[in-house]
Amino acid sequence: IEGLGTAENPSIGLNLTEDQQERLGKKVDELFQEADNSRQTWRNKIRSDLKLYYGQKEEVNFPFKNAANIHVPLVRIIKETLQANLVGSFDFTKPIRVMPVGPEDKDKVSKIQKYLNWQFVNEIPWFDLVDKSVDGALLYGRIPLKVRYLQETQLNPETQKLELLFDGVKVDILLPESILTPPDSMDADVDKMEYIMHEFQISQSDLRRRQKSGLYKNVEMSLKKFGETRIDKDNIDLVRDIRVGIDKYTQKTGKPTLLEVYLYYDINDDGIDENVVVTLLKETKTVLRADYWVLPRPFVLVIFSSVDGKADGESFIDLLEEINRELNTLHNQRVDAVTLTN
Repeated sequence: IEGLGTAENPSIGLNLTEDQQERLGKKVDELFQEADNSRQTWRNKIRSDLKLYYGQKEEVNFPFKNAANIHVPLVRIIKETLQANLVGSFDFTKPIRVMPVGPEDKDKVSKIQKYLNWQFVNEIPWFDLVDKSVDGALLYGRIPLKVRYLQETQLNPETQKLELLFDGVKVDILLPESILTPPDSMDADVDKMEYIMHEFQISQSDLRRRQKSGLYKNVEMSLKKFGETRIDKDNIDLVRDIRVGIDKYTQKTGKPTLLEVYLYYDINDDGIDENVVVTLLKETKTVLRADYWVLPRPFVLVIFSSVDGKADGESFIDLLEEINRELNTLHNQRVDAVTLTN
């Protein structure tokens, strides 16, 4: 739920002292460094996997100049076939089936089922959501979804009144590297994790808008410390950019990076950890928001092939990687042998 709380809303804004904010910001930064360090190996692995998936190969000059260097798209063909079969198994006209718990629920089932099916078909891009979730789970091993309740309004220039544009559920499909989890997580259930962290960029205008609406605090103070920075693109972004024809590896950005963290933390110094949500401006380590959070955490990790004892999944590329590389090698050796014979 986006917005500070009321008596009816379980998301409650907290007024922290400067010392509490400083300690909280330091704690979140420590957790980020811990999670970020643990995902570096995964980043490099995904970069290598994506290059194999897209058929990006280095120039080969052995055993002679311009030796055969053909990529056999085995992984991609099988993965896209499996994706089509999985997506085709869903009913996109009536995705929800409601079952009664007891006899007293029989009269309610039909109405609830019709409403939920209407909401999924009309308010949530259900086909797109399923297709991209299956694609990401197969490609990366896991794909995170973020579920939000959102109200969107727009000012009518004629009446000068706010009109409601949207009031309902939004489901965001996130990039897998934007979600950070504890390295020792043994379950993909996000509510059982010590913390789950969403890293994203936001414009300075949106930051000010959120402060004006009461969602964030300390925005102006943070932006004074924040300057335009030059960032190096992530390893995974390099592959994605090469795929779409972008060859610049650095870019200027005026957008601050936020860390939205759901964690168990003793926020009121009573010796007991509470379930809280914290938003931190990453560059300045300033706490913009600190609330209690009693709802389920708004993330779901969609996993294709789970790994025992870990919150990660095994990607489809992992399963066929060695076979595809061997097939490439055998094919190119055969071509080179014929070339040398000729």
